[in-house]
Amino acid sequence: MRHSIPMKLAWGVLLFLCTNSAWANETPKAMRVFTERYLQETAKHETFVLAVQTQNMLQTSLTSIKQQDTTWRNTPGIDSFMWDLMRNDCALILFNLQQIYPFISEAFVMDQQGALVCLTYKTTDYWQGDEAKFTESYRNGQGAIYYSDAKYDLSTDEIMIQISVPVMSETDAIGVIMFGISLDRWERR
Repeated sequence: MRHSIPMKLAWGVLLFLCTNSAWANETPKAMRVFTERYLQETAKHETFVLAVQTQNMLQTSLTSIKQQDTTWRNTPGIDSFMWDLMRNDCALILFNLQQIYPFISEAFVMDQQGALVCLTYKTTDYWQGDEAKFTESYRNGQGAIYYSDAKYDLSTDEIMIQISVPVMSETDAIGVIMFGISLDRWERR
C-alpha cells in the first residue's frame, strides 16, 4: 500500500508534535543566546560582507533573478552555476561552520534582493526574496534577527527552525544569512 506522505515524515511529525509542542511557538533561550553570540557575529565576517557587496554591485534585475530561479527549480541535480555558489569562499566558511556545529543542517547567504550568494547544499529555489527568512531579517535594509516556527523542511528532510541574521555594512543590512537548525541535532548537541 502506498502512502501519500512518506512514512518517515509522518512518524517524525507525529513524534515532534507529541514531544515538542513548545517549539512551535517559542525559540529556546539557549538557541537565542547561540544566535546572538555566534551566528550574528559570523554574519560580520569580511568574506560574507565582501561577497554580498560584490553581488549587490552587479545590480541584477529581479526579472533575471526570477528567470534564474525557474531554471534552478527545473534543474535536476547540480549544474555549474549551482556548483560555483557551493564552492566559493563564502560557502566554504559556511561549510566549516556546519562541521563545527553539526546541528546547522543548512546555511546560505542572500543578497539585498534575496538571491543566493553562496550555500552549502542545493536549496529548493534560488530566489528567497519573497520568503519570511529573507524579508523579516533584511527589513528593507534595517536588519533584524528572524526565528521561524519549527517546521519540516523538504530540502533537508528534517524538522528545523530557520534563523536569519542580517549581513551588515556599517549600519545598513546588505543581505541575509539563513541558518537551518535541526531540532533533533540541537537536542543532542
